[in-house]
Amino acid sequence: MTEIPLYVGRSDEKGNFSVNNLRPDLYKVFALKDGNYNLLYDLPTEVIGFLDTALRVDAEFARSILVSSGKPDSAETDSLVGDPITAVPPPPGRDLTEEETGGTGADTTGLSADTLFQEGPDLNSIYIDLVLFTEASKIQYITDSRRDDRRRMEITFSLPVTDSFSYRKVPDAPENDSWLLEHLSSGRDTLTLWIRDSSDYKKDTLILQVSYTVRDTAGIFVTATDTLQFTYRERRTGRERGKAKEAAEEKLEISTIRSRGQQHLNSDLALNFNFPLTAFNDSLISLFYIPDSVEVPEPFRILPDSMSLTRAWISANWKSASKYRLFMLPGAIANLYNLPHDTLDVSFTTRDIEYYGQINLNLDSVRNRVIIQLMNREQVHLARVVESDGMVVFSYLTPQEYTIKFIHDMNGNGKWDTGDYLKHLQPEPVEFLGTSIMVRSNWEHEESMRLEK
Repeated sequence: MTEIPLYVGRSDEKGNFSVNNLRPDLYKVFALKDGNYNLLYDLPTEVIGFLDTALRVDAEFARSILVSSGKPDSAETDSLVGDPITAVPPPPGRDLTEEETGGTGADTTGLSADTLFQEGPDLNSIYIDLVLFTEASKIQYITDSRRDDRRRMEITFSLPVTDSFSYRKVPDAPENDSWLLEHLSSGRDTLTLWIRDSSDYKKDTLILQVSYTVRDTAGIFVTATDTLQFTYRERRTGRERGKAKEAAEEKLEISTIRSRGQQHLNSDLALNFNFPLTAFNDSLISLFYIPDSVEVPEPFRILPDSMSLTRAWISANWKSASKYRLFMLPGAIANLYNLPHDTLDVSFTTRDIEYYGQINLNLDSVRNRVIIQLMNREQVHLARVVESDGMVVFSYLTPQEYTIKFIHDMNGNGKWDTGDYLKHLQPEPVEFLGTSIMVRSNWEHEESMRLEK
């Protein structure tokens, strides 16, 4: 939007707006949260909405739309409006000055004599909805680089990186040398580099040259290169504490469910570590099921996490409201730095099956691929993908309040996408179940949703 509009209206706090006294013509319609008050869409952080097609503004055309959609024609207007229509003040909002409009954009909402509100539809008006959105950033750059651990460097990018990125130590290492273990986050926007050799990670400062793909001002892919300095300083509160820390033997630390904690029946047991894992020795790991105080070996699998180098999972067929013991001897877990770990011995119980609730969602009018998100406290708890009508079951739910969100995944990429004004793309439609659901233990909650988009 590079031209100041001919007519300007302002919305109230609920998003309602009106633009009055338009001469008959074809118009492009935009909504803009104007960050710099110049009536132009010229900042990447500004919020915009637009109508897909040109809008024909003509009183006769407006009446024909209302009549064709089942609205009464002008002969029935009196029965719609009830009491005589009276003028009321325009919606609240700050008046736009002549300087802000550049002397051209007419702020029509201040014309209170023409702003009329009535109970029924105004047959001389056209009613439209606009969806506001913020465009995704298109500029690739490094947003952050850090070295919180002596052995680990992290680089965060503004956008997911392509496969064509590289890095090298300055000044004496080739690109992507084996002195680093690389891990890219699932969103491909955070690169973690573990430093393998002690001769490198014991240095307080390391310099890395990182090359990655960006678009130039003409939209052509080119390579950008940044030089990053990673500095690590040992945190010490006193001389003796520093010496004690240096003298202490480093170990692989293991964290898992707390002793006498409760494990969910539908989840694997998480094992978290402070350094990357390289191998497991199953013979040094035991899981026991304990009915009536007798330890019975329980079959299990230990699985590396596909999204994290420092996490693994114990997978077993958990029994309801039962006691278990996990026992792990030194040497069970091999790691990048060949550090030893202590014996792990933890006892825990599983949740009772009757603790959980269930939601049975009957879905109707599915016209495209839909992502269903079960949310609690604005966080996605579970997600399902459907492409047809039917029943969607969310089981093993912790008793609490949930909301259900429906994303119309129009491009099938498995996530919600915002709009793009220049590409004439609207944000993907989103719907919500009309009410929240308070899930209770040992209850099945029946819900229905007819999608409108």
